[in-house]
Amino acid sequence: MRLQALIGSLTLSGAAVAFSDATPWILYSTASFRSPNSEQLQASADVLKNAKDVLSRCPTSHYVFATQPGMIASDLYGNEGSDMPSLYHSMTLDERVQGRYIVSEVVGDVNYGNLIDFTNAACSQYGKQATVEQVSLRQLPQENREDALLANDRILDERIGKENGHDSLTVIFYATRPEPAYEAHFEEAIHLDLRRAEDDHAIIEKVDKRPLFEKYQFFTPGIFMGLIAAIALLSILGIGVKALGSLEVSYGAFEKEMGPAAQKKQQ
Repeated sequence: MRLQALIGSLTLSGAAVAFSDATPWILYSTASFRSPNSEQLQASADVLKNAKDVLSRCPTSHYVFATQPGMIASDLYGNEGSDMPSLYHSMTLDERVQGRYIVSEVVGDVNYGNLIDFTNAACSQYGKQATVEQVSLRQLPQENREDALLANDRILDERIGKENGHDSLTVIFYATRPEPAYEAHFEEAIHLDLRRAEDDHAIIEKVDKRPLFEKYQFFTPGIFMGLIAAIALLSILGIGVKALGSLEVSYGAFEKEMGPAAQKKQQ
């Protein structure tokens, strides 16, 4: 009866997904325990609390923590069967499994690292040596998801299959949100006339409307040095012109002597 209800809940979750960001959670064990909550839509905090209640008793000696990024409940069980047959048959048809805690839709992130530390601490309190394995499966692509799930299912089957001989086994399998893919964004091309009009408008907006003497600097250090040098040169020139102007020569100093005295000097 419980198995039929489990399969029915998985089938309904595959047909309609409540939240696009919700992920499935699977916990099953060869040890018997009472399922904490049968609701198929739970918050991550409630799922972690219920899982710790199960793991706090250290029910088995071997634990497998598996994560699958980008998986939803419909990937686990669709209309044509499960895309992960080994995992599905292991949790539903394996006669060794005595306890199951399955939630189709978990809202929020679940950090399995905290559960691993919690399991090791709980088993240490009971004096048990627990073996914990971590299986990080590859992220599912947007295309060919069925092939990727089958490949990941084979990897997981190597850890949870019957041939491993684990008579005391607990499996925690849950999905995580996929890593965001980079998408290149290109700006739409703008017509040349429109772009030119935008540039002209920008130039007009950048026109400086300050007064003339605030906008420009008329007296720079170079101008001051040039003015000082010009004043010095003009002063020298003025002194020279003034000196030439102060000369006093009689007009007779430039006249030629024509008398008898001049003729004697020439002889």
